[in-house]
Amino acid sequence: MDGQVSMPTQVWSPITIGHVTARNRLYLPTHWVLPVATPAYGDYLAARARGGSGLIFASGPTSHPTTANPMAPDGWTKEWVPGFKTVVDAVHAEGSPIFVQLAHTGAPALPPTYTIDTWGPLWSPTPLRSPNQWTVPKALEEDDIADYIRTFADTAANVQDTGADGIEVHGAHGYLLSAFLSPFWNRREDGYGGDTAGRTRIIRELAAAVRKRCGQDFVIGLKMNSQDYHGEQGMRPDEAVRVIELLNETGLIDFYSIAHVDYHTFHRLMAPQSSGETASVEMGATAAKKAAGKVPILMQGAIRTVAKAEELIRGEAADMVGLCRVQIADPEIINKSREGKLDEVRRCVGQNQGCVRRIGMGVNCTVNPLAGREGVWGPRASNNDKTAQRTVLVIGGGPGGMKCAETAALKGDKVILLERGNMLGGQVNVAAKLPDYKAWGYLPDDLGGQLRRLGVDIRLNEEATADSALAIEADEIVVATGSSWLTDGFCALGQPGDPMPPRMDRPALDPISVINDPALCGQNVVIIDDVGDYTPLGIARMLKTEGKNVTVVTADYAVGRKLHANNDFEWLYPRVLREEIAIRTMSVLHSVEAGQAFIRNRATGELDGMLADTIVTCMLRKSNDALFLELKDRGANVTRIGDCLAPREVDDAVLEGFRHAASA
Repeated sequence: MDGQVSMPTQVWSPITIGHVTARNRLYLPTHWVLPVATPAYGDYLAARARGGSGLIFASGPTSHPTTANPMAPDGWTKEWVPGFKTVVDAVHAEGSPIFVQLAHTGAPALPPTYTIDTWGPLWSPTPLRSPNQWTVPKALEEDDIADYIRTFADTAANVQDTGADGIEVHGAHGYLLSAFLSPFWNRREDGYGGDTAGRTRIIRELAAAVRKRCGQDFVIGLKMNSQDYHGEQGMRPDEAVRVIELLNETGLIDFYSIAHVDYHTFHRLMAPQSSGETASVEMGATAAKKAAGKVPILMQGAIRTVAKAEELIRGEAADMVGLCRVQIADPEIINKSREGKLDEVRRCVGQNQGCVRRIGMGVNCTVNPLAGREGVWGPRASNNDKTAQRTVLVIGGGPGGMKCAETAALKGDKVILLERGNMLGGQVNVAAKLPDYKAWGYLPDDLGGQLRRLGVDIRLNEEATADSALAIEADEIVVATGSSWLTDGFCALGQPGDPMPPRMDRPALDPISVINDPALCGQNVVIIDDVGDYTPLGIARMLKTEGKNVTVVTADYAVGRKLHANNDFEWLYPRVLREEIAIRTMSVLHSVEAGQAFIRNRATGELDGMLADTIVTCMLRKSNDALFLELKDRGANVTRIGDCLAPREVDDAVLEGFRHAASA
């Protein structure tokens, strides 16, 4: 863990932005979690304010009909104001001011923009193809710009009516206003393009319209890129400085929130742990701070600890620092850091499975299933009613079993946790051995520490049987015995007429065995990827460092298909290529004989062989449910969770462990 930041330091000092004062210099950045203007969203934000966040940024309503979003109401109407006022009031009640982000997503519109009732052309300063929607947007005409500014100002005035303290104008990530600011995207030849003054004109006019409607006490901030990675043609720190200097002359902007990337480089925006990125915009923020003078500079981006935030503020990279994913994972991280309770922080594992992968669908969290469910599940998960104490036996010390044990203990139950191995964590411990995936180890480490603090009776090296489980005489038994990998090579996408499972003249190896002991593999290894996650690629990289010849075969059109959605693919796949790992796509294993693996190409039907001393199958898993079924047959009060119910992901196991214990 990072060094403690519990003494009074710069990060704990108050800061004034416009006419608003925040109690410290840490904030919760905007991120899509839940439909706005709902009690659930208020509960979510209030939990982070209560956890110590000095300033809360909320996702706001839409600012124009051309950027419709089912998760947000139409901001220029009045119907949503009372509902959103409850969100604002919930945050204020916890002692934090709240700014509301207003955005137009422009050419890289998120998928929710395309609904049956709002279908239409995307908007952009210039008709260049959308980087992610495969369509050419409409270039805004001056009438469109005037209409947008008018609607935006109406929306800002409605935000003010909710009691919010200010707005953040979204001018980053390649969205509409960001595209106007960028020399790469803005190729206009009228007064809204050309030099920096032309490209900032829409921002100046928009901010002036909001100031006229909302007055001097309402905060107006701008979120803007300092870098979009388009080289000399794009937004760079020196150009961002010119933008700030020009906007500062107007006196309209109360803060700048420094960001980076557009949708060509989206994997850098919420970089996974595998990236090694930290404080992604530090250079751009530092330059911006020098240019901004007394106007506060805010920054966020892969900042994972309060200690790092303190370092950035001391180093004059920013006046405030945003902590996003770490506050999703642990809403109390700021309070815990201030109190010196760093060993109690529930760390973000940085895999982006519950948050980034679910953008636009409602956020979740691998390590914190309460995220987004605070109002419904929070009271149930911590009632600590000792008068109704039960004895709960949890069998299996993987993530699901650990979370179930923790939640039951928080409710006041006496919990016994049996684990047949010599450590808690299950298959997550194995995943943490793969290259660049060490952070998976945070999950069992943090949960294990919490179980010990709660006094859970942890019994390692104890394999449960039906007789031993029943002998404990628990009020309830929860079976979380996980799953096992199958090695028969069965693939549902095999060629009609080919044997399935494939014929193999020697046993294949499962991923767990290989990760734990790479020496089991011969010189020529073929890995079958039927899961689309990092497991086969991680094993391939591990074996390559051992000097093996490795080929990864997948029936899909690309290896690691699931890695795109959590921003991992663009970081990891180049490493796979540099390490000269062979890839065969659109292919299935036909048979293995005489030291060769025969591979069928699904597209051409061709069959060819390759040297293969060892086959590793990253394919189907089977639930380890025999103990559950026996206990059920013997009339026990028993439940199964996680992979024991159906082999899925860590997120599912943790959620089910939490939900079951919270509901019991």
